Amino acid sequence: MYTLKEFLDDKLVDNIKINTADKDLISKFGTIQISSVSVQELPIDSFVTKNELVLSTAIDCLNNQTKFMSLITDVKNSGASALFLSFKDNYVIPDEITKYADKISLPVFVLPWEIKFADIIKFINIRIHEKEIESYKITQEKLFTAYNNNDSFACAAEIISYFFSSPIEILGKSGYVKGSFGKKSNDFFDLEISLNNFLYGYLRVFSKPDKNKTDKKLIERYIGLPLSLWFNKENTENMILVKMKNDFVFNLANKNYDSYIDMIEQGVRLGFNLNSSYLCCALKLIPLTETNNRYSTESFNKAAEIRELIIQESNANGFNIMLADMGLMFIIYIDTLNPERKHIERDITQFLKGIEKKLSQQYISDKIYYGISEISSGNADFNNLYKNAILALHYCFDSDKKIYSVTYSDTQIFHIISVLKNNDMIYKMAAETINRLNYNEKGSQMDLSKTLIEYIKSGCNTSLTAKNLNLHRQSLLYRIEKIESLTGI
Repeated sequence: MYTLKEFLDDKLVDNIKINTADKDLISKFGTIQISSVSVQELPIDSFVTKNELVLSTAIDCLNNQTKFMSLITDVKNSGASALFLSFKDNYVIPDEITKYADKISLPVFVLPWEIKFADIIKFINIRIHEKEIESYKITQEKLFTAYNNNDSFACAAEIISYFFSSPIEILGKSGYVKGSFGKKSNDFFDLEISLNNFLYGYLRVFSKPDKNKTDKKLIERYIGLPLSLWFNKENTENMILVKMKNDFVFNLANKNYDSYIDMIEQGVRLGFNLNSSYLCCALKLIPLTETNNRYSTESFNKAAEIRELIIQESNANGFNIMLADMGLMFIIYIDTLNPERKHIERDITQFLKGIEKKLSQQYISDKIYYGISEISSGNADFNNLYKNAILALHYCFDSDKKIYSVTYSDTQIFHIISVLKNNDMIYKMAAETINRLNYNEKGSQMDLSKTLIEYIKSGCNTSLTAKNLNLHRQSLLYRIEKIESLTGI
């Protein structure tokens, strides 16, 4: 908001007649706050906003004191800062109207008819824009100074909070809060922090949008530019730390080190505890149109997004993890040693399901595969856990499912099946057995092959099989007896 004198030049001020007997109002002439300007006639209704300067000819009111009173009342009730009137003839406002305006503390001024409303509106809007730019420039200068002083995101949020006169949060692209100032509320709006079409994050302003302070170009130029320095600095620091951690976890998984003691010491410096029990998950994201170029910009950006997603999910579930990526292939070591967790396997499953859900929502067209090792007993053998997770992951790739996971314990079954299916004698026996079912199904309504497959998949659980096949349990039992009778098994 700005004062009247900040908007009007001396020539215009000299031509204004202050219609009041209240000398105090005359002294307040220069402190009237203005946020906008408009031309209004009766009825005023809700067309005027708070601290708006209202221009009017008071048409239809000059010979009707009741209507004039209504105009004065409506302008005051709307929250307007002042009323400027202009009359074609040498009309004089009645004393009763002037006294009433004084009584309700509404400043009323009379302009010469020669001064056009359009000129006043244009002049005031120019000054409003100039004053807005000035406040943007001051905020930008403060942000640059804070950055050069190595201040935090929280300090930047405080500076921006004074600009908006509202509490502020600075968020990353994923919604993670980088810094905040002031008490949050449920009433807020978000502004993009971007520069040259690159999105860094968001400004969350806890108030109703102010059209004078939400100009996208001004936000980008005067606030987005200095804030981008904070984001770039953080990104550079994170990239160095991420690479160090990435190399460490990759070397740990592949046993690329000379001294395990040195690895323990290096892990401590990076915030890792190797003297614990761990589980390893090997996660692979396969794009629908895979370019096989893990070093492409698209692949790099996607890997960074997934890395941040995994870290957020681990924090949400209270897990300490060690993470490395090789393109869109991720190694996740999950620390399982926590006395407060009574159901560690269930909690790990929930954690991995959370990652799976978010990945499937964010990358709809991509396939998600992950292999899970066993939980180490005692201190972890990281190389062996990684090998077992990779082995489990390997068995996922033959699946046509969009999301598929295999645990290391499952691989033992797969390995047995893999060996047996290449044995000619076993293959012949299996074929003869299944053919008995196929022969019986000709002309029959019972799909015995499908029933057998579902029965085995359900762990020979008759209730679950009946549910999955939408059969009455007695019907299922009849089919199973039929299968036993035909196969002799």
